[in-house]
Amino acid sequence: MGVKEILLDRAKNEGLERGRQEERAKVEDEKKELAREIAREMLADGTPIDQVIKYTRMSKEEIESL
Repeated sequence: MGVKEILLDRAKNEGLERGRQEERAKVEDEKKELAREIAREMLADGTPIDQVIKYTRMSKEEIESL
């Protein structure tokens, strides 16, 4: 394997890793948005904030800011 192939392989691996990181970040953002939607619905139904915190794993400050 020559230098060119090594560099191409390294660039490919770095690109794949970057893509995986971006996908993980996207999934985390989607999870957080889902938790916010659930929290809004729970609050609208009159669920106590302590239960909203328990089931959404959001902080009290995050919930109060909704």
